[in-house]
Formats: sequence, C-alpha cells, structure tokens
Amino acid sequence: MTSRDRSEARIREAAARWVARRHAGEDADDDRAFDAWLAGNPACRTCYDEAERLWQSLGGLETAGFRQLEEARANGRRTQRRREMVRLGGLGFAAALLAAALFASPWWPHERNEIIRTAIGERRTLWLGDGSRIEVNTNSELTLHVSWLQRSARLIRGEALFAIAHSALKPFEVEAAGGRIRDLGTMFDVRLEGERASVYVLEGEVNIVTANGERAASLKPGYARSFGRSGAIAALEALDAEAVAAWANGELVLNARPLSQVLAELGRYHTATVKLEAPELAAMTLSGVMPTYDLDAALETIAAVLPLKLVRPSPGLYILESGRKGTPEK
Repeated sequence: MTSRDRSEARIREAAARWVARRHAGEDADDDRAFDAWLAGNPACRTCYDEAERLWQSLGGLETAGFRQLEEARANGRRTQRRREMVRLGGLGFAAALLAAALFASPWWPHERNEIIRTAIGERRTLWLGDGSRIEVNTNSELTLHVSWLQRSARLIRGEALFAIAHSALKPFEVEAAGGRIRDLGTMFDVRLEGERASVYVLEGEVNIVTANGERAASLKPGYARSFGRSGAIAALEALDAEAVAAWANGELVLNARPLSQVLAELGRYHTATVKLEAPELAAMTLSGVMPTYDLDAALETIAAVLPLKLVRPSPGLYILESGRKGTPEK
C-alpha cells in the first residue's frame, strides 16, 4: 500500500467514525474537534459527505446490515479491510460496517487512468462507476483520470460526447485547446479541430475557462461556443441538438448543409477518397439523415437527392458528377 493509499484509508476510516458518532448523539463539544478535522484536509469534507450519503442508503445501520458487510468483504482487499475494522473500535460495529461498505462503495472508485484512441470509423463508449458515460467519436484520442477526489479528461484530438452524473464535490472537467470545460450536471459535446475546440451543450450547463483565464458565461442547452489556444472565445451560436449528437447513433443529420461540408464530415469516418467533378458542386445544399458507417449508402443517397451521378472508377475512389438522378455507375 502506498503512502497515498494509507492517507486515503485513514481519512475514510475517520469519516466513518465521525458519521457514526454524530448520528449516535455525541456531545456538542465534539463539534470543535469535528470542524478541526474537516479543516485539516479538503478531502475530509468529500469523505464525510460520501460516508453520510452511504449511511443514509444503508438505513442508518439500524439493522445489523450483515448482507452489506458480507458484500463489502467480498469486494476485494479482504485482509486490509479486516485490519481497518479492528482499528476502528470505539463505536463498534456500526462504524466498522460503514467503513467496510465505504471501501466497497461505487462512490469510491479505484483510481482510473486511461488513454483512449479510436481508429477512423470506430466509436467507443466508456462508463464511469458513477453512471457517467463518454462516447468517443471516430479518429479521436483522450486521456481519462478518475479518482475519489477528481474526474477529468483531456481531449487530444477528435470528438467526444459527455453525459455526466453531477457531483458538486467532484465536478467533471474536460481540457481541450488549452481551456477547461466544467460540467454543472449535463450532456455536452466537445470537438477539437486543429487548435480550436467547440463545445455544444445538449442538457444542463457548462462553464468554460480558456487558456488565458477568460471565463465565458455559462453555456446552456441549445447553444455552442468555440475557443482557441489564444484564449479568445467566439460568440454564442444556436445549435441543432439532434444534429450534434447524431454521430453517437451512427448518423449524420443535415439541415441545408453545403455538399463540401457533408463530404468533409463523411470523410472523418472513412479512408476512401470522394471527389467532385466540378468546384461549383460544392455549394449545393443537402438536408436529411444518412449513415456515417456506410459510405456507399451515404453517397448513393446524395446522388439520389441531388442532380448528381455517382461513379466508382477504382476501389476506394468515388466521384460525384453533374447529371440526372439515376442509378450509380459501377
């Protein structure tokens, strides 16, 4: 066990003791000692609040709660837990049970450090122990750090959709383009393009702090904002939430989008090359829904909707030409 682990174990043990003592009606003189303990380390307040929540979920431990104790014992580190329970003493079984359950509680996740990378066309879903979910889009990379005091991610490239379970004690932060996005209990999308990050809020609310410390107003549902490493924040932009999050379902939702943008979006999911016969075709607009995972189906849809012809001169190469709507040429 590392010194950090021992420190965490001592704080959890103390939190369990304090919860049991205060619910047992300890003398008011204990308030000064309790306040001093809280002030000694910021982690103490987090520990105590989570231990209090766990106490409530266990019905105040009014019944012995042997099932929870057995589950806690079965959840790994059996020998260490026995030592923790022996050391608790004092208020006896209630505090010992709370401490054992606290070590096993999903509110106290094991430290998690990961690097997540997706290939072109690949999507991944990550679940956190608190019920939060992260959807990682095509050709993306992010690092994830979760501990009992912190939840954070850094988007290195690409895009991710965050559906975060709110915790005032452990807010979730995403770092991108030198800035930080802090959730206030929400669902939001972050997309990194070059040195610029765009944040789209679907539910809840986020705060943005850029590299130079400039704080944007809280970003609410239905709006987006982008910022770069220079620290400048763009003006608010209204968004179509359905279109923003559609990629998580393998779809591209379009509302009068220029064909050049549509092809650029599809290009994020495929290694094939798509060309336009003439530059003026790029300005044609398209609306509708098409799959991101099936390039042939998407391009055939485009050719069917617009007055274009799809030609496949060689494997991995597609050309959209001017022409009447019709069957794509092989």
